[in-house]
Amino acid sequence: MTVSKTLSSQQLKLLKPIDFLTPYHGVDTLARLMAPDPVFFKPLVLVEQQGSLDGQLEVKDMKRLSEIIYDDSGTIEYHLQLGRDEFEFPYIEGNFKATLKLVCQRCLNPFDLQLRNEISIGLALSEEEIERLPRHYDPMLLTTDQVSLLALVEDEVLLSVPMVPVHEDGSCQASGLIDGSKPERENPFSVLKELVTKNSKS
Repeated sequence: MTVSKTLSSQQLKLLKPIDFLTPYHGVDTLARLMAPDPVFFKPLVLVEQQGSLDGQLEVKDMKRLSEIIYDDSGTIEYHLQLGRDEFEFPYIEGNFKATLKLVCQRCLNPFDLQLRNEISIGLALSEEEIERLPRHYDPMLLTTDQVSLLALVEDEVLLSVPMVPVHEDGSCQASGLIDGSKPERENPFSVLKELVTKNSKS
């Protein structure tokens, strides 16, 4: 997690773990290094401070994702930047990258899927605000002042996983078998051709 603020030693002693989730303009290097990835963060506070979050999350902690992949080892790297755009809409933008092990639905063998996707979320406090968000944002309705970082990143990863995961073309063991076993399609005009041939002979 990256936050920015300089705090005095007395202030650092008074901080609770959750305080590291709100950005102060510049946290002391030692505090930044010791702070773990946040479980929850306060998006509207980070928006006003133009804060950012950077780090890694364990795939094994993402229960929904773990159910659809072959192996839940590894991590997901993320970068999130919060702020307001030129029209004053609050947003979360950034990206994530990960390597997931999935099962190819053609050959049923595991393979590595490289993911690197952009994140662009517009924040809203009501349905009316969602309607006003620019269309390039994925809307997020805030029902509390805190958001689960794990759930947010997991949602973005799940949206990026293909519904039918397969090897890339040319690297699947079943590609040749599938291509070679395709039945030859019957020409729909072959019957007409036979009739014409018979009539011409008679």
